[in-house]
Amino acid sequence: MMMLCAFVSNANAALISWTAEVFNAASQVSTNGSLIEAINFNGTNATVNTVAFMADPKAGDVTGADTDYLVVEPFKVIGRGAYTAATVYTGSVTEMQPVLDSFRFNTRADQTGFQLTGLTVGEEYEVQIWIGDARTATIQDRYMTINGTRIPFSGAWGTSMYIATGTFTADAITQDLTLAMFNNANDAALGTQLPAYQLRSIPEPSSLSLCVVFAIALMGLRRWKI
Repeated sequence: MMMLCAFVSNANAALISWTAEVFNAASQVSTNGSLIEAINFNGTNATVNTVAFMADPKAGDVTGADTDYLVVEPFKVIGRGAYTAATVYTGSVTEMQPVLDSFRFNTRADQTGFQLTGLTVGEEYEVQIWIGDARTATIQDRYMTINGTRIPFSGAWGTSMYIATGTFTADAITQDLTLAMFNNANDAALGTQLPAYQLRSIPEPSSLSLCVVFAIALMGLRRWKI
């Protein structure tokens, strides 16, 4: 059964509206708008629901910057650890196994900063982050937060993999995300881990409407000529 919770959180730039749900279908990998970047941290290239996840370009280089995402302090400690095991993800979306069976992590018990860069001010974006780890009962009794908002909304993630989807309109060329992981039993802070994420550019509704109107007009013109 799909579980859904909705929430809004503040980042260092724009306000992000989030949804979070159990990941149990390839169709939940968003194809809205156009893909900017999809990263399989510590994994290989993989395509799911037509979205091409790229093998982590930061392997061996966690200090550099790309045009549309950047590993920054203290997030770059993610690059100091990597893990792969089939038991990380035990869900039913088999085509996502190569993406979710590995992750990069840090071992510091503090929050981790993640910054999206190369954004266009005024443009709408969608970001998806996968959260979960089914290896052991101890690990299953954990939860994560994004910008202080808990995922899942209550309790622990258990054997489920969650997908958090956020939308925002950029008010700066960068957008900060803050991730943290905790034990559900005592809320003790742990290191952070991240298996995959994707960033997409979403056209404004007015632009889509204009395209639809133009397409209809063009079809009418062709029929008139016939």
